[in-house]
Amino acid sequence: MKFISIKIILGAILLLISLTFSSCSSTKKAQASQTSQNDEQSEQIFEIPTTSEEKIDESIFTVVEEPASYPDGGMDGFYKYVSKNMVYPEEAKKMKIEGRVFVVFVVDKEGKITNIQTVRGIGGGCDEEAERLLRECQNWIPAKQRGNPVKVRMNIPIMFKLNK
Repeated sequence: MKFISIKIILGAILLLISLTFSSCSSTKKAQASQTSQNDEQSEQIFEIPTTSEEKIDESIFTVVEEPASYPDGGMDGFYKYVSKNMVYPEEAKKMKIEGRVFVVFVVDKEGKITNIQTVRGIGGGCDEEAERLLRECQNWIPAKQRGNPVKVRMNIPIMFKLNK
């Protein structure tokens, strides 16, 4: 009797598995056709200008030929500015909070820092301090694509470490 019930259970499991795979394959086919349609549309939307006379669009780049840089020594200079101007938040000191705050921002065509957002913070006022440091820093040297200044999104960590 046990042998027959085990056969029935195994048969039901195999039936469920086969139904799952058949529904997954039809879903994948539908997704594949939709993806190919989206690829065709995206090729039309994101045409790259071929002459230097054409303007580069106003989109925000994440990868560029020449990245934006801090004018006083690049990223090393920026981190010197951070260490010199950082005010460690009192709440973070009391709670002994240390770590990295990851901040995303845009360097526009003029080198101004805009759209500052903390994407991964540590709390205790450190997130706000990281954003303040970026708001108050000097303009950067803008990124360039094909020799023209462009907006670029940057993601950097700002380290908070207590002196012991």
